[in-house]
Order: sequence, then structure tokens, then C-alpha cells
Amino acid sequence: MLLAVTIPVRSRREPEAFLSGVHQRIETLRAQVLTPESSIANRDQREALRALQRAASEMRPMGQSIEDYLHPAVAFVIVPLFAFLNAGVTVEASVADTITKPVGLGIVLGLVLGKQFGIMLFSWLAVKSGRAALPGRVTWSQIYGGACLAG
Repeated sequence: MLLAVTIPVRSRREPEAFLSGVHQRIETLRAQVLTPESSIANRDQREALRALQRAASEMRPMGQSIEDYLHPAVAFVIVPLFAFLNAGVTVEASVADTITKPVGLGIVLGLVLGKQFGIMLFSWLAVKSGRAALPGRVTWSQIYGGACLAG
């Protein structure tokens, strides 16, 4: 916890320096003919694009970079483990044993099937009641795919 206090929340670069560097690189790109193919073949354009990318990454605060780096581990390991442990499930020798117990099975079914069912049900109800409309060219199978990703 104390370590979190030491992480900088400001950018490594000042905004004025960032903006002047970005304007300079954009002017470099504007001075040349810029096409989708030219950025691959032209060394100066590639370097200008790399410099823009570096400048943008330097504007991100370190805390935000660390948060983005840790997000997959937190979302896919720590939070599910936290849910199991707070539900009273003891994680012992085998994860398979934990999942097959009634409480563990309920958690898995609730997170996987419950979310899919809930998202599909409430999406369907919102569309049928007229409170929402499916975006153009979006199908119900795509909505279900999104529901699977959420579950």
C-alpha cells in the first residue's frame, strides 16, 4: 500500500513540450506526400510516426501504465479468486474439486451462464419494449458473442 504512494501520477513530459514536439512531427509529415503506402516505405515518415508514438507514451502517467499492465492479471486471476474465497470456498489440492462443490459450481454457473442469460434477456427486453434498438447491421448472434465475452 505504501508503495502506491510513490508512483508518479504526472506525465514524464510537460504538456507544452509534448505539443510542440507533436506539431513539429506533424509538420514533417505534412511536408511530404503521405499515403498509406508511403509510411511503410519512407524512412523519415516512419521515424516521425515513431517519435509521435514515443511522445504519446511519455505523456501517460506511470500509474496509468502500471494499471493497464496489471489489468489482465487482476481481471482474470485476482478478482475470480477473491470471489471464490469470499463465498466461503476453500481452495485446496484441486481446483476441479472446488468447482464441483455446490458453492463453487454456483459461482461458475452464475458468472458464466448467468451473465450470458442476463445480458441476452435484458437486451431482448430493451429492444422489444422500444427503449433501445439494435445498431445497424448488428445481429443477435453478435449480441450473444458479447454476452459470452462478459461471462
